[in-house]
Amino acid sequence: MVVGQSKPLGAMTGERYIKSLQDDREVWIDGERVKDVTTHPAFKGMVHELARVYDLQNTKYRDEMTAIDPESGVRTSVSWMLPRSAEDLKKKRRNSELWNAETWGQLGRSHDILAPYIISLLFRKDALSAVKHPKCDFGENVENYYKYCMQNDLFLTHALGDPQVDRSEQAQNEQRAVREDERVALHVVEETPEGVIVSGGKQLSTAASHSNECYVALSATFAQRNDPKCVLAFSIPTNSRGLKVLAREPVGRWFGTWGHPLQNLDEQDCMLFFEHVLVPWDRIFMLYDPTPMVKMLGAAGGSVNFNFLGWANLCRAYERMRLMTAVAKMGAQAIGVYQYREVAAKLGEM
Repeated sequence: MVVGQSKPLGAMTGERYIKSLQDDREVWIDGERVKDVTTHPAFKGMVHELARVYDLQNTKYRDEMTAIDPESGVRTSVSWMLPRSAEDLKKKRRNSELWNAETWGQLGRSHDILAPYIISLLFRKDALSAVKHPKCDFGENVENYYKYCMQNDLFLTHALGDPQVDRSEQAQNEQRAVREDERVALHVVEETPEGVIVSGGKQLSTAASHSNECYVALSATFAQRNDPKCVLAFSIPTNSRGLKVLAREPVGRWFGTWGHPLQNLDEQDCMLFFEHVLVPWDRIFMLYDPTPMVKMLGAAGGSVNFNFLGWANLCRAYERMRLMTAVAKMGAQAIGVYQYREVAAKLGEM
């Protein structure tokens, strides 16, 4: 997939999503490279659960989870919709409710939770464009990338933090005085006519194993860098050459057992390792100057300017709490203590 694809594909379907992941991406788990994340036992459950929801947005919930983009005429996910009215906001809320209800509130990095990151960048377009670079306009890059994601309903993950290092060397959330370790931190190696070459690591990229794209930027903790070469934000396909995705062991270690009823909703937390990866100029949103990102993250004080992230996560927390309460109630009923005063009090608190 490339920015500027001529024919928009519209709202994602289950079949198209599964096929999109069969792209020779480099995913590792337990010391072995995964041949196909759509069939590997550690990943296939999550992949097919997402495919199921993607099919629902094209059938049962078509009117609630998709909408026509007024500029392109493409029917795509409401997760990517820019709200223009109170009704649009209600529709986005309903879409978040459905995504989280269908996945039991278990997905901290669902399709609906990651799309707002790019929408939030779009609202900072002018600030991003104010940082000049002779090779590209960062604000225009964000706008074009948003349209590409929206018109093709892509699934994104993100990676914002550095790999763990000795944090005693530098206080967090302050201007960094200690230089970043280039053996660890993601940084620009060189500029080329095609883009920038980057190397280093990033965490914590939940769902990277089954994402279409990886959005890489800075967190509030790491935004105020010492070395400008470590200041960058971009998004690239997960199957980009030189990008290695290292997944942790699955939550449900023994696949298929009744002991892990939610194992099909194991998102997989991943580390990203970049080994001289090319990031094209049209996919770069910030380079060397962190000013726009520092303001958006509230890293230097002030409010956090993320649009719609809070609502999607509140819907997730609500659905997860409903699940936990239901399980607790069923357990209490199963062993005959549902009417006990202290048990009823705890269930009431839940």
